Amino acid sequence: MTAITAAPPAHRPLYGIGLMLLSIGAYAAQDAIAKYLAPDYSAVQILFFRALGAVLVLLPLLRHVPAGGWITRRPLLMLVRCAAGAGGMACYIVAYRTLPLADVSAIGFSGVLMVTALSMLVLKEAVDRHKGAAIVVGFAGVLVILRPGLGGAEIGVAWAFAGAAGFAVMTLTVRALTRTEHPVAITGYFIVFSLAVLGLFLPAVWRTPDAAGYAWLLTQGVLCGLGQVLMTTALKAAPASTVSPFTYTIIIYGMVIGYVWFGDVPDPFMLAGAGVLIGSCLYLARREHLTTR
Repeated sequence: MTAITAAPPAHRPLYGIGLMLLSIGAYAAQDAIAKYLAPDYSAVQILFFRALGAVLVLLPLLRHVPAGGWITRRPLLMLVRCAAGAGGMACYIVAYRTLPLADVSAIGFSGVLMVTALSMLVLKEAVDRHKGAAIVVGFAGVLVILRPGLGGAEIGVAWAFAGAAGFAVMTLTVRALTRTEHPVAITGYFIVFSLAVLGLFLPAVWRTPDAAGYAWLLTQGVLCGLGQVLMTTALKAAPASTVSPFTYTIIIYGMVIGYVWFGDVPDPFMLAGAGVLIGSCLYLARREHLTTR
């Protein structure tokens, strides 16, 4: 397998972190809608409408793509990015059927550790001991959240970890693609891929929504498109090892939305683990400020 080579990364860490936080907020809202829809619609139908709704976000941005910007220089890597992104999303949707929103988010964070390891091995990005320690502490927080007691939901946990693996591959390929491809074009290829592939299977699983169903299905698509563009731009602004740890915050979003919408009350393990994760995020942000001023 040929190693991915890349130009030196951009160095706008605080800007990249801000964009990542906005992206995660959009994804958290999208995930909540997907969890709401999961009992009634297949993952294929939810993801198809997610891609369709994302088109509404992409269209106004097309004018920002320069002439020739849609011609990818790395078609195989683009295909891997699309497949990993769609596959990871599908795994998460299946996991939502048996696990609380915050638990799926916590398990999904294990993808950050995969990103960090692969960013060193594949993209040759440096991760100093301070960042490494903060990420290890953050993972300890995930383990606290995943306390013994998820019994009966092992299949859901497996699906969530599969989604995390898809996220890791997607993040690394996006980071590599931003060296040569336009961020909007990267998102556009993903949407076209999703519509084309999922459309093949849609007739077999189709369930006709009512008016409210159509609205929810398309809304989660708009949020997906927004999250895609924000995350892609964040990965262009700063190294993956810098911005990816801030996906910790999806657990916080998940706890709040899960409580308000689904009545999932965070237990002491969830609150303690979330506190550890927040501390890790604040420490990483402080380190970035000290090293870039």
